Amino acid sequence: MDDGMDFGAIARLVRRGDLAALAELADSGWDVDQDGGRTGTTALLVACESGQAEVARFLLSRGADPNRVHHDGWNCYDSSALPEIRELLVAHGFDLHVRQATQGRGLEALRVLSPRRPASETWRATVTGTEPTVEYLTLPFPPMSGHIVIETTTVGDRRSFAVDGPVHRSHRLPATGEPAQTTIAVTMERFRGEFRIRLFCEALIRGSDGPRDFWLPDWTA
Repeated sequence: MDDGMDFGAIARLVRRGDLAALAELADSGWDVDQDGGRTGTTALLVACESGQAEVARFLLSRGADPNRVHHDGWNCYDSSALPEIRELLVAHGFDLHVRQATQGRGLEALRVLSPRRPASETWRATVTGTEPTVEYLTLPFPPMSGHIVIETTTVGDRRSFAVDGPVHRSHRLPATGEPAQTTIAVTMERFRGEFRIRLFCEALIRGSDGPRDFWLPDWTA
């Protein structure tokens, strides 16, 4: 069997959920980790993107690598929003450590995904504005372990929040008459799971062009 066969045809079988055809190919020697060349995508990545949970289950059972990543940076876990697929990936060894720090007008944000490897680090950021807000989220899956401490400092005010399990909270910090700096320090100790946090100035976000969800995506959606 030529494992360099037309990947476009493979992708179409995956998107159709044609398990019988994929099983026949795998039985004939097709390499389930064959990639699409220019994009680096694999059949498993296509299954995750298209929500084909049973195809993902089949490919993983045949040894597909859950840690393969597109050339553009997308991984299997983030390519699917389906809990069933994400649980399959972790059960079959998905263990990428994903750290994404982003900035915007009046916004500093961090996302850490570490389903298996404990992460220990401190992230610091500063936002200047008049209506500081800190919002954080830990998801129920992957199961959280470890400990997170969030410390904020603004004019005349210091606060600390401990995170030990799934939670979604938003705290309005003291407003200031003139723009002032608010700093944040997030310390993770042997953290596993998915954690998101953002520090932003509500006044600057409110005054930005375009819909609010563009600047502050809804974490509950």
